[in-house]
Formats: sequence, structure tokens, C-alpha cells
Amino acid sequence: MIAGGWKPLKIGEIGRVVTGKTPSTHILENFGDKYPFITPRDMTGKKRISDTERYLSEKGKISVKNCLLPANAICVSCIGSDMGKVVMTSQDSITNQQLNSVVCSDSFNPDFVYYSIIKISDELRNAAHHSTAVPILNKSAFSDFEIDVPDLPTQTRIAAILSALDDKIEMNRQTNATLEAIAQAIFKEWFVDFRFPGATGEMQDCELGPIPKGWQHGKIKDFTKRIQYGLTQSASIEEIGPHFLRITDIQKGRINWKSVPYCLVDKKDIEKYKIENYDIVIARTGASTGENALVVNSPESVFASYLIRIQFEQPELALYVGKLLRRKQYFEFIDSIKSGSAQPNANAQQLTDFDILLPTIDILKEYFVIIEQVEQLKAEHQVSSTTLAQIRDILLPKLMSGGIEV
Repeated sequence: MIAGGWKPLKIGEIGRVVTGKTPSTHILENFGDKYPFITPRDMTGKKRISDTERYLSEKGKISVKNCLLPANAICVSCIGSDMGKVVMTSQDSITNQQLNSVVCSDSFNPDFVYYSIIKISDELRNAAHHSTAVPILNKSAFSDFEIDVPDLPTQTRIAAILSALDDKIEMNRQTNATLEAIAQAIFKEWFVDFRFPGATGEMQDCELGPIPKGWQHGKIKDFTKRIQYGLTQSASIEEIGPHFLRITDIQKGRINWKSVPYCLVDKKDIEKYKIENYDIVIARTGASTGENALVVNSPESVFASYLIRIQFEQPELALYVGKLLRRKQYFEFIDSIKSGSAQPNANAQQLTDFDILLPTIDILKEYFVIIEQVEQLKAEHQVSSTTLAQIRDILLPKLMSGGIEV
């Protein structure tokens, strides 16, 4: 028994532990749009899973019915480089076999258990790294880990404090998603439907069909100032030096700077690879090939070798291309050029060989005036979320050990 009425309990005593399972991928009918199918790739730092890359059908759910999770289950990645990621379900869901999950009994607050497992995530990773060449925690070993637990009312009060911070972070994320949707709607109105301010309807022919008079057609690479591969370097475990941006730090066009590690590099490399405002970074290898982000108001940082960055003479053009690269047409283009079966990849020339229309500079400047404000708001929300996450991370170990009474 720990002072203050807290006591250590094994995860297996908290509730039912479930190891996920993938339905047969040979049966296409197993997949659909009904039940989220959670894998480590879907665990992007959010507390609750709201969407996944793949979903199961009713048939697929029935085929792995013993692995079905209700809302408020706690899912933990227990194999490979993604070890120790933790999320909660928001509806009936299934995970793949890389995740162990806890369905809490009524004596435990699921949010409290979520934060308790966050607190021991480093221990989970370290234990798994000692087991095999590929780090793994099986169901039995996972179930044997202990967390410290107070009475249910105390659990609820602690969870409420930490959840309030995560709820605000999630609100910021949703607000940014709305702002991005607005920016994309304006992009479509102006640059796809050609209903931009001052449009006269005068058109000219090009290889892609009729385009507004005065516009140009070409490839992204035709209009860049510089295309550059990143720095070959390892991240540092110390918080020293510039941030070191990697492929894994870019999720759906967003960079979570809180998760970006640091690196020790000399001044020459910082000068050569330093990320600047309105750079665009694009992943060039792995499952994330083509994933990209427009950088706005970043901390001092350099970028890794599996990324390329493209720069433009004018921020107006960079912002325009940044929005263009978030459209489905670019990702369809990426799917068509990926090479390598085991490890998809594309080089810088391929990634920038995408056809674009270039509006006149006057139109780009008008778009920039509007959307630059959107990007600044998004950056402010991201800074707010980072601050809230830092507060949460400071409070979490103290609250979860009884160091702060609530």
C-alpha cells in the first residue's frame, strides 16, 4: 500500500486485456467503413482515436469478434519502433495484433488508466527492448506491469484535470482542421473553378485544357528556387541543438514540434539545412512517401535525409504550392510514381514533377493576404497546444503518484 490510500495493481487486474487481430486481407469484404481498425500509424499523439486509415465491415468485425473493443478502451502499441504509444477508443473498434488494449472494469476510471499507462510508457519500451531484436511486449508481459491506483473518486478528479488540458488541445486541433478546410475551399474556388477576384472569363489553351489568360502551366520543379535533400544525422536524447525534423513528425500536413527531437550538429550544417519560414518539406521514402507540410513559424530546426525541402522566391508562391500539395490530386500522383515494393520511395525530381497552374502574381498576393492570416492562426493554436501539453506533462507524474492532492 502506498501512502494516501494508493496501491499498486497489475494492468491485468484493472480490466480485460485484449490483443488485436487483423482479419484476412484476402477477403475484401472484411474491410469497409463501419468500425475503426486501429494500427500504430493511426496513433498520432491525440488522446482519442477519431479516424483511422482503414475500417472494418460488419463481416470483418464478426471475423475477429473476440477482439472487439468498446468506447473508452485504452490501446497500447506493444511491438517495434512505435512501442509505448497510447490512445483511447471513441467507439466500437478493433486493433491489429501490434496493440494490447485494456477494457476497464467498473472500479476504474478509463481516463485515469490512460494517463497511468502514459506515465509508464518509457518502462514499457525499455522492457520490450530487452526481450528480442524486435522489441515486443506480449499480452502476458503487458498484463503484469503495475500502475498505482487510488480510490475511484480520486481517479475521477485526477482524470478531470488532465482531460481538461487534452480537451483544449483537441479543440485547437479541430479548429485548425476547420481553418484548413476554409483555406482549401477558397483554393478550389479561385484556382480550380477559376472564380477568383477580378476573373474576366478570358481563357487560353494549354496542355491541361483552357486556363485563365495570363496564367502559366508547368511542373513544381520549374518554379522552385531550391530543391534539397536533408541531413544525414541521428537525433539526440538531449535537448540540445536545433530540432531534427523527421518523416514521423509530419502527420496529415501538420508538424507536432513537441515530439520533434533535437540533434547535435555543427554550425555549418545548421546554416545549410536550417528550415525557413514557408519551406515545404516532403517525405521521400516509406509508407509516408509524399506526405508533406508547409512550415510556418517553426523553432530552430534542420531536416532529416529522408525528407526533401523545396523553396520558392516568393512566399505567395510557396503558400499556394503548399495548399496544392494537400489536395487529393497530389497524393494520387504520388501513388502513381512510388517505386520499390518493400520500401516505397521517390526521388526529389519525381516528387516535384507534378503539373501545376501558376496564377498571376497579383492573384497570388490576394490569396496570400487571406490565407497567411489563417496560417498564423493555426500556428498560434499549435503553440497554445504545445504549451498545454507541457503543462500536462509536468502535472501528470505528480498527479499520478499522489504527489499533488486533489
